[in-house]
Amino acid sequence: MKILWLCSWYPHSSNTFDGDFIERHAKAIAQHQPIEVIHILQNTNLLTTEPFRTEERTEENLTVKTFYLPFPTTPFEQLSKLIFNQRYYTTMLRALKEYMLQNGKPDLVHVHVPVKAGVGALWFNRKWKVPFIVTEHSNIYHNTGKENFYTNSAYFRFVTKKILSKAIALITVSDFLGKAINEIACKKEYTVIPNVVDTSLFFYPLNKMANERFRFLHVSNLYPVKNPNKMVQAIALYLKKRKDAEFVFIGNKDNALYKAAQELNIPDENIRFMGEIPYKEVALEMKQADAFFLFSKSETFSCVTAEALCCGLPVIASNVGALPELINDENGILVEADNTEALAKAFDELQLNHSQYNSKTISHEASAKFKYEIIAAKILSVYSIVHGKA
Repeated sequence: MKILWLCSWYPHSSNTFDGDFIERHAKAIAQHQPIEVIHILQNTNLLTTEPFRTEERTEENLTVKTFYLPFPTTPFEQLSKLIFNQRYYTTMLRALKEYMLQNGKPDLVHVHVPVKAGVGALWFNRKWKVPFIVTEHSNIYHNTGKENFYTNSAYFRFVTKKILSKAIALITVSDFLGKAINEIACKKEYTVIPNVVDTSLFFYPLNKMANERFRFLHVSNLYPVKNPNKMVQAIALYLKKRKDAEFVFIGNKDNALYKAAQELNIPDENIRFMGEIPYKEVALEMKQADAFFLFSKSETFSCVTAEALCCGLPVIASNVGALPELINDENGILVEADNTEALAKAFDELQLNHSQYNSKTISHEASAKFKYEIIAAKILSVYSIVHGKA
């Protein structure tokens, strides 16, 4: 079967983390059959002297073509968006026509995140009757935060609904997300296929060394939706009771967060901000930690939680979004969102009862859900069913 992926998000040379969970899905499928990815990227900082750039890379059955488009600067924001959208669609059509010349008509198009990449799938479907499926990852389908489905433009909402409604199948990374789409965007049956964990990197180490202090680990971009300040406040509350633990943060290094920790009198030996580190080093840090924590305001899945579980770590997480689908009494603690006292109490409770969590079992059960082979088999099953219907 000839499969073309159209991705609204995907890692690229100026940001290797942007949509890396989609890349892992692609690599899982590429272990079984060739995949070609087209990704058109709005970029305002890479293209300083060039009006346009194309990058192509191929490895192990996976070819990725990235097209960089500069965002136009005009005195009027809406005009700039209109010009960029026109450039995007023109570039998409050219990329699809080039694909057709080189490869012929695909059997199936797989869209990751409807807007904007899904417009290419609509064109293929209208002109060549090529069916397409959509995997949605985005957290816009709820009413929290500044950017959600309703705060986006009427055009964005219209195109999203059209792409979702025309798709022959919908995949969501969590049941929470599928229900939210049905409540807010359109009524659509969906299949839940979670994100992938590279279990060759994230696994339970058999010869794990004990830490001098009990180590809690957090990994995220530390954006406001991750609640970084509330996490630091909870740590300060916890340290009033006991000081035999350290809290390690991996993600965007923010001096303001470090300053907040200082103002709360958190000693440097109890908190550490590592900034961004390579993916393989994240895996090493997880395997050296004793527990993982996440205090997000919303999550449509949580790759880092799945990775922590595959490393055998018990997880403390806020009881929001898809996190209850990942965390139960056997592998962690769910706490009320935004409740710093509850998070501080959970730190204490998990440390006291850490020996009751079976790390090997946590790792085994998580790996059986999220490893490449399992996720690939689920996606390929959808491909097979859809191809039979088309």
